[in-house]
Amino acid sequence: MKNSAKNNSETKKLGTSHCGRIIVISPHADDAAYSIGGLIRKSIFRSRIQIITLFGRSNFLRASGFENHWQAVTTLRKREDMAFAARIGAQLTYFQYPEAALRIGTSPEDLFAIAEVPRVEIPGNLTDSLTKLLDRLRPRCLFAPLAVGYHRDHLIARQIATREAVQRKLPIIFYEDLPYVGSFSRERLIRHAKLVDPRLRAGYVPIDLSGKLNNLTVYRSQVGPPEMQIVAQHATQLRDGQPFERIWFATSRDQLLKVLEPLPLL
Repeated sequence: MKNSAKNNSETKKLGTSHCGRIIVISPHADDAAYSIGGLIRKSIFRSRIQIITLFGRSNFLRASGFENHWQAVTTLRKREDMAFAARIGAQLTYFQYPEAALRIGTSPEDLFAIAEVPRVEIPGNLTDSLTKLLDRLRPRCLFAPLAVGYHRDHLIARQIATREAVQRKLPIIFYEDLPYVGSFSRERLIRHAKLVDPRLRAGYVPIDLSGKLNNLTVYRSQVGPPEMQIVAQHATQLRDGQPFERIWFATSRDQLLKVLEPLPLL
């Protein structure tokens, strides 16, 4: 497989004049919409949004499971991701690195790491592709999955995003991985967040839940009524019965103000 960002099928190509974007690292085509679709939809970012989907080569469909022919599934999922980005006015880069089911296997042991495993192997030249793209985009902030649920692709996304944030001295904000976080107790989630970074604290962003759910409908190959119910239930259980999304960050209030307005509730 070709490993440059160019050869990994960027759906939107950006010139070097477009700098200072908010980068949302999404392991798969639906993860950004699942997890922070409400926050993105609010347009409270101070910069334009760039979603980077890492593992775009997929063979999974909700209705039928893992398919033999990944090409058709990949085309469908890419189309869905593009539709979501268009709805929210975000730029989208779609890397076609193979997801874990294609790299390793489809059993739970293949897809999910045990909780104690802090690092997983990064496939191919994914790190180099992301680094080259971020060199051009010169981001102001990175959003990355907290890797709740320990899916290998989510762990990789968190791992390489954290590396980039440290090297570039960028603030990094972690989002809760839906639908996996729906099965986590608050206590377990806090323990998980503190293992990622003991400085992390939670912030709550009020969202338009109906708008988020409506945008999720573009991912018809992956999201159905049960998944919608998990998203809605999680949002309304976070704080005072009103719909919120929760993010995790260690950055200061002043740094956060450069990225988000208004600030999330603590």
